[in-house]
Amino acid sequence: MPSSLHKRRSPKKNEVQNTLSLVQSLVFGVPFLCMLYLQYRGIIQVTTWMVLVMAFSLLLILAGFMILSRFFARVSEFSAMVKKAAEGQTTVFAYQDSAGELREVAGAFNEVLKKMESANTELSRKVQGLSVMKELLNSVDQCDSMESLMNLLLEKSMRLSGAEIGSVFSYDPHTKNLVLVRYHGPGAPPPPDFPVDETSPVLSQVLKTKKNLVVRDIEEDPRVEKSNNPKYGPPSFISMPVFAGKYFTGVLNLAGKSDNQPFDEEDEQLLSLVVGEMGFALQNTLLQKLYDAQVRESDRHKNLYQEELDIRKRLESERNQLSSQMVHAQKMQAIGTLAGGIAHDFNNLLMAIQGNVSLMLLTSSPHEDNYERLKSIEKQVSSGSKLTGQLLGFARKGRLEWKPIQLNRIVRESCETFARTRKDVSVTLNLAADLFPVRADQAQMEQVLWNLFINASDAMPEGGGLSLTTCNVTHEDIVGMKKAVKAGKYVHLRLTDTGTGIPPKIMDRIFEPFFTTKEIGKGTGLGLASVYGVVKGHGGYVNAASELGSGTTFRVYLPASDAEAPAAAPPTRDPIPGTGSILLVDDEESVLKVGEEMLSSLGYKVYSASSGMQAVDMLKSGLDDIDVLILDLVMPGLSGVATYDLIKEVNPGVKVLLSSGFDQKDSSTDLLKRGCMGFIQKPFSINFLSEVIHNIMKTEKA
Repeated sequence: MPSSLHKRRSPKKNEVQNTLSLVQSLVFGVPFLCMLYLQYRGIIQVTTWMVLVMAFSLLLILAGFMILSRFFARVSEFSAMVKKAAEGQTTVFAYQDSAGELREVAGAFNEVLKKMESANTELSRKVQGLSVMKELLNSVDQCDSMESLMNLLLEKSMRLSGAEIGSVFSYDPHTKNLVLVRYHGPGAPPPPDFPVDETSPVLSQVLKTKKNLVVRDIEEDPRVEKSNNPKYGPPSFISMPVFAGKYFTGVLNLAGKSDNQPFDEEDEQLLSLVVGEMGFALQNTLLQKLYDAQVRESDRHKNLYQEELDIRKRLESERNQLSSQMVHAQKMQAIGTLAGGIAHDFNNLLMAIQGNVSLMLLTSSPHEDNYERLKSIEKQVSSGSKLTGQLLGFARKGRLEWKPIQLNRIVRESCETFARTRKDVSVTLNLAADLFPVRADQAQMEQVLWNLFINASDAMPEGGGLSLTTCNVTHEDIVGMKKAVKAGKYVHLRLTDTGTGIPPKIMDRIFEPFFTTKEIGKGTGLGLASVYGVVKGHGGYVNAASELGSGTTFRVYLPASDAEAPAAAPPTRDPIPGTGSILLVDDEESVLKVGEEMLSSLGYKVYSASSGMQAVDMLKSGLDDIDVLILDLVMPGLSGVATYDLIKEVNPGVKVLLSSGFDQKDSSTDLLKRGCMGFIQKPFSINFLSEVIHNIMKTEKA
């Protein structure tokens, strides 16, 4: 054995060895001391990752120094052996042994270099992974949706792994399918809503197991059993489930590494870190999404509850309103029935007065002292008849008679009646002589005027003035309406009072049903609403203007009619005498008596019956020479309609004239269609009665 291997090293060798040992200590210790000092000074913040990376790097450098030290020792020993060999002190075997050891050292050095290169590569990838993680953490806060987070995950994962092909799918828990969020790679991507279910040969494993799938070769892996598409390059890929906390939210797919190497465990570990870190962000987003959904659902239930409360309040209000309307309608019906009954009885009284006055006028000369008094009584009876006409119109139940009418006549007659009720209100008329006719229901027009009169009267409790004006206008003259006015000609009625006026804050509500400023029991809130409804129903328009303390003006516009209004009744002529037999049927004794006298004075032979059954019995008993039968419609016992039917059975050819203290109602209209010759309303004068009977006598028997 060579003795040189067991001898002490020379002082020069020891010096080199000591120098290397000192350098090793400095290389390993100085960075740590510097790091501790910088952290102590607060210049940097040392993390576990930084300590591990630095320690790993220093260990690699220290290993290099140890190998280098051993190399220099071997080289020094080899030099010494060569030198001694030259002096003849060393054998060849010693040289060969040293050469073998030298080759061993060189091989170990090469192996260390390879490991250092591999470690350096691994270190670079880890550093890159740390960089990607840092970028990922910085970018997560800028993403506000699951889709943007998925896109960010795909982008960072492809960069970290070097993959050139990538896709990310979101999981739909309802359909249990994967839906493509983003694709990057060669070729046209599938549509965004492209679904992937558990039958997919590639992703079925991830969907079933919810675990990573790393495939080195797609054609050889029995889990996939699918040939590789050449456009995707290398046949290796990796699929990783993405979780948001405990919720499975999607799948990340990567393929085609830039270095053509297959995916390995190291790729899986690095990508798992990225996917795991993204999972926290996805969980936060998912929780926020669930929270927002719960808030929206809570708001929806709250809104539904509020809507239900509003509906209940509205229904309760409508129920109360309908109840109030029903009570009011019942009151109005009762008042209408009472008014009709009063008007009927009052007309019978007026009939007795009118009949007696007519009889007295027949035997009086215009030059007698009482003649003018009798004419005055007759005029007052006519006025009373108009008042009862108003009551009968109030008692009507909505039957409309549309015909051309002259509005001026209705205005005059209504104003005359109103003037009698309010002596302290002066009424001024300014009516156009050439006023167009209007097609309307006269009773409803009277209702409009009376509601306006009542409104004006309430506004003038201490008296005042009321002026009415009529004129012809066109649609261009109608202003201040909220809706467009239909083109055409119109009749304008303007009514102005000098009352207290209407406050501006309630002007927009005066035509609303049940709106009133009067005390409870003094107003229904239906007057002006009725005016609005009637005018609108006639195709017209109405508005109002008012000023506190200066009165109110209502303007009514009604469409003009091309038809002519019927002419006014001709002047009263002398009674027309006649001959023949007349049967008068009426339950009122005073009416029956005065009727007999009026008919007798005209020259007729008169029979009378105080009930319908009496009249039928008279006809059955042989009274068959009757030319005209005057029949009262409203009688106790057998009504006028029933009496008519029995009379027609006994004597089908008799002519029947209907009479009543009520106006021409539906029942009389039906009888007129069935053969009655006419209708005459009480009270009537002898002149009008004679004219009606004369016309009936001229007609042939039925």
